[in-house]
Amino acid sequence: MKKTTGFGDMMVGLFVAGVLVLLAFFTIIISGTDLLRGKGQRLQVRFSDVGGLRPHDNVIVHGVPVGQVKKMQLANDGSVQVELALSEPVQMRRSYQISVVSSTLLGGNYLDIDPGKGAALPDSTIFTGQPPHDLMRDFAEVVSGLRRTMEDEGTLSNVRTASVSLVEILGRIERGEGSMGKLLSKDETIYTNINATMQNLRTISDRLEQGEGTLGKLLSKDDTLFKDVSATASNLHTISDRLAKGEGTLGRLLSNDDSLYTNLYVAVANVRAISDRLEKGESTMGRLLSRDDQVYRDVALTAANLREVTDRFEKGEGTLGKLSKDDALYKDIKGLIGDARQTLDGIRETTPVTTFTTILTGGL
Repeated sequence: MKKTTGFGDMMVGLFVAGVLVLLAFFTIIISGTDLLRGKGQRLQVRFSDVGGLRPHDNVIVHGVPVGQVKKMQLANDGSVQVELALSEPVQMRRSYQISVVSSTLLGGNYLDIDPGKGAALPDSTIFTGQPPHDLMRDFAEVVSGLRRTMEDEGTLSNVRTASVSLVEILGRIERGEGSMGKLLSKDETIYTNINATMQNLRTISDRLEQGEGTLGKLLSKDDTLFKDVSATASNLHTISDRLAKGEGTLGRLLSNDDSLYTNLYVAVANVRAISDRLEKGESTMGRLLSRDDQVYRDVALTAANLREVTDRFEKGEGTLGKLSKDDALYKDIKGLIGDARQTLDGIRETTPVTTFTTILTGGL
């Protein structure tokens, strides 16, 4: 009975020892301590503010974890002395940069190292790190600045006014007022009109597809119009060629032959010469158009005389007037003409007998 109890105690002891070993192992793994590599490379970095950096936070070079923050302590001058334990050797150079970076918005930091370029620096150098950017603090400052700006410029009051206007607009829309309100209301008139319009558009598109109407014929597969347009273009091309060759009246007008221009120039010169002569009062037309009114006076006098003659003629004065008014003279002249005609007829009848008697007497 005692042996069984001793074996049980030993098993319990081994179990507890195993648990302790596993706990120590996982503690070492979680802390990131590498017991096999010994102390590794150590760097000293001085910060004015570490922004919540903690021991065991990762040290990253070009995105690759190379170590952890070993310890931190506050110096007498107010700076923070940070010791880094690197498992991978990093050669720091003159243009290095060391900064604290927030890993997430919810918290957590890591130390980012850019070894830089230039001359190599020894590990004993006390490096200077850049102060971190606290995203939450920066965001709070930005929000506060925006709030102050909006309050100073009256933006908040404008936003409140806009909110009231928006509420009023939404209320009008809810009541079905305005175009937007009618569109969103239960009245289906606009929907019916839009639906009818869409149906009309569909009918028009169907007619176009079937080649109906002028536009439908233009879009149809019938190439008659294309042929007509092609023939018209060909005719225009022929006409333009004839014009270029100087054929036809229009072609001659557009040709290089300047005979028509010369004729027109001569005609214009002649017209100008004629206008100059008219201006000078030369020839009958020129005298008529000149400032000398002698011809006008003569014409006026002739017109007056003609009027006087016509007036006398109208009154029956003179021989012509009497001829136009009194028909007695007409009858006398007519009777005289009749008598003269009878006399001439009698002479014609006696003339042959007298001639025969003369001939016969002469023969005897």
